[in-house]
Amino acid sequence: MCHHLTQGNDIGNFFVSISANLISDVIFLLLFFLLAWLIYYLTKRRKLFKFFSIQDTKRLNVYLSRLFICPGGAIGITGQPASCQGISIVYKEAMAANKFRDNFNYLSPSFSDKPGLLSKILLSDVQVQTIASVANTTEIDYTTSLITLGSPTYNLVSMEAQNNSQSQVQFANNGSTINITGLQPMNNLTYGFIQRVHDQNTNKNVFYTAGLTELGTVGAANFLATNWSLLYKKYNWDKNFIIVLNFNQTNINNWSIVVEKTW
Repeated sequence: MCHHLTQGNDIGNFFVSISANLISDVIFLLLFFLLAWLIYYLTKRRKLFKFFSIQDTKRLNVYLSRLFICPGGAIGITGQPASCQGISIVYKEAMAANKFRDNFNYLSPSFSDKPGLLSKILLSDVQVQTIASVANTTEIDYTTSLITLGSPTYNLVSMEAQNNSQSQVQFANNGSTINITGLQPMNNLTYGFIQRVHDQNTNKNVFYTAGLTELGTVGAANFLATNWSLLYKKYNWDKNFIIVLNFNQTNINNWSIVVEKTW
């Protein structure tokens, strides 16, 4: 009787030992992958800060096109002119700007549109502010890096960006052509560009994203927000560059590079 009990205890201890080893191995693997992910994430985050050059300020301003709706100039949902008037912004530009906030403020950009607890997981050490284009150049905040969306027709910050002495891009012919120094004029309505000018004195970056149509502007802004790491590999954090992309009319995530230039 005692012999059988001892045998049973030995078998039980054997399975307990195996289970304990398996559990410890699983915990080790989970901790290993968690540590690896944390190292990767923190390393990528440092690159993100460097690329946009906000290591010191922890702030980024995104300026949008500013539209003034004249009385009767708005169209309601019925398709008829409405009496609405005042300052407005471009909806798709605002949606693209939100992706910059996601990059900086969320542990994972994909969590930002999730319901419940995941949507509350924030990294609050960076302030991303979305602003309708200012009415006066004195209101532009150059104390931190900035991103400006849209052409100078609707965005004064974009006008200042292309008037910068280091800028290589200009809108011409009443906004119907994009001119880049040393290249043929471009008038393709599916093109959008991203220009970054780095100020060596202040260590701040000015990103200028625009196109001849909403497609080009929104596509360029979306590309900058979602493919910044690709640009970081090419241009690091302090090199001036401009990249022109051609976007699919039905899917801005389908793009091809037209031309790249550094100086």
